Amino acid sequence: MTEIKKTSTSTVTEKATLYPVHLACMITSLIIMQRNEAPDEILFEKAESFVHEIVSYRKVYGVQLRALLARCLNESERKRKIERAIMQAEVLKNDLQGIHSIDGRQVEFTIEQYQTRLPWLLASNAKPFWIYARSYASLLQRLGANAEALRVYNDIYDYDSLVECYISIGQSDKAETMVKNLLSVKESPYRLC
Repeated sequence: MTEIKKTSTSTVTEKATLYPVHLACMITSLIIMQRNEAPDEILFEKAESFVHEIVSYRKVYGVQLRALLARCLNESERKRKIERAIMQAEVLKNDLQGIHSIDGRQVEFTIEQYQTRLPWLLASNAKPFWIYARSYASLLQRLGANAEALRVYNDIYDYDSLVECYISIGQSDKAETMVKNLLSVKESPYRLC
C-alpha cells in the first residue's frame, strides 16, 4: 500500500520564472482550449487560472492585452462579474484608441512608450482594436446601455452591428434608412437580407 505523505504548510514554494515566450505559449494554449472545448464551468475555471497566472507577471503588453480580453469575455458570461467585464473592456478599448488615463487624468504616450509595447504582440494573437471595441459595445448592449453601444458601433464603422442594435431597441425605421444608405454605397448579400 502506498503511503501518503503530507507536506508541511510552512514550506513556501517559489513561483517559477516565466519568460515572454512562455506567456505567449500560455495565451495561445488558452485560445486553442477555448475554441476546441465546450463552454462549461470547467473551461471557465481553466481559463480563469490561465489568465490569473498570465496577468500576475505584467511583463509583456501584447500577452496582457489578449489575456485581459479573454478574462473580459469569460467574466461577461457570469452575472456577478459582468460589471467588472464592462469596465475592463472599456479600459482596453480606450487604451488601444490612444486614450490613456492615470489617476483620472489623461496622459499622452511618447513613441518610445508605444514601441515598448510592440514585442510579442503578434505572438500573443492580439486582436485589432475594433474587436475590443465591438466586445465592449456588445456587453453594453446586453446590459441595455444601447445609446453608448450605438455610439461605439458608429465610432468603429460597424454598420451591420449598428443596424442590429437599432432593430433590437425597436427603431426599425432608422435601421431601414441606414440599410438603404449602405446599399446605395455597396450591395452585399448580407445587407440585402
